[in-house]
Parts: sequence; structure tokens; C-alpha cells
Amino acid sequence: MAEEKRKNIHAGHRSRMRERFMNGGLDSFEPHEVLELLLFEYIPVVNTNPHAHALIERFGSVKNVLTAPYEELLKIPGIGPAAAEGLRSVYPFMSEQICEFFRKQGLLTHTDLAFLADWFMDHVPAGSMGLILCGNERRFLNFVYLYGKPGDTLLDIAGQIVRAARGTSYYLLVKEDFSLITRENAQILRQVTGRGRAYMLDVFVLEGYHPTSIYDI
Repeated sequence: MAEEKRKNIHAGHRSRMRERFMNGGLDSFEPHEVLELLLFEYIPVVNTNPHAHALIERFGSVKNVLTAPYEELLKIPGIGPAAAEGLRSVYPFMSEQICEFFRKQGLLTHTDLAFLADWFMDHVPAGSMGLILCGNERRFLNFVYLYGKPGDTLLDIAGQIVRAARGTSYYLLVKEDFSLITRENAQILRQVTGRGRAYMLDVFVLEGYHPTSIYDI
């Protein structure tokens, strides 16, 4: 009877977690809760909260867990082969399916932006720029790579942005090189592209997979 009661508690907890995800995405989730949600698929019935905490304590972040070596994941108590393989399959899948995933999900949250930033970091060389295009209510539309060349001016960059983002709002992503876009240059781009009816939401410099707003530098 006691065992059955514990199972019912876990089932209710899982249902509530899934409902939170469906209603609000991952933005309201703590890092360990993101992993707890993922582990539901690979560890049936058992409370996965302690496993999630142990993973965060060992690896430090959700991304570090999802990209950790298989053998290292198996060292965490309660993480067996199925759970380790499942966790490692999430990040490559997200990386390859990133644009389609966010087209279906729609609303762009801070968690989504972090995944898109990771995708960008993995696929382009340092000093590259890209756009995350958003529609009404900041709903994700597409990712566009900007093909820059040596000697490009701000107006050249603005022209590319307007052609790609006309009629939409956008985030500008810059990989690693903080000197490419200063706060003053970002303000010029905002004004110039705005006249072309492309609205800049923010500029992020990506270094080590951590997006930093140009306005926070």
C-alpha cells in the first residue's frame, strides 16, 4: 500500500511538471528541473529529483550534462545506460533540428535563445554574425547567417539585415569578437535597419556559449 502511494505521488508530480512545461516552456524551470523532466522518459516511476540535483552538482549546468561523456554520466548514482544514452541524445537532436523545433514551438524564450546561440556557435567561424528572426510577439521565424567580408561597413551589414529581416524584428548574434559591434554601432544599426522596417531587439556577443547583450558590456 505504501509503495503504491509513493507511485501515485510520483505520477502526480510528473503530470504537474509536464503541465508546467506545456503551459510555459522551460523559462520557469530551475536547471535541475529541466533534467528531472528529461529523466522522466528514461527512469520510470522512481523520483528523479535527486538524480537531477546530483547531475547539476557534478557537471554544473544543463548543457554540460547533455554534452558529458557517456562514461561520466554512468558514474552518477541512479543513472543507468538508458538514461545516459537518452540524455546524450537530446543535445545533438536539438542542434540538428533547432530551426524546425522553434518554428513549431513558436514563442521565443530565454531558454530557446540559449539553444539557438549554441547552434550558432557550433556552426560558424569566429567573427561571424547571424540573425534570429522573430514575428509578432517575438515568435521565432528563422535563423539567417550573414555573409560578411573584410572591409564591410555598418551600412553593408545593415543592408544585409534589412534584406533578410524586412518586416520582422530580429536579434543580432556575433560570435566571440566584441570589437565587431560596439554599443554605438548597435544603435546606428537599430536606426538604419528600422528605417528599412526591420526592428532590432538586441545584439548578443557569444563567447563560450554564453550570450552577452551588447548593452551589458
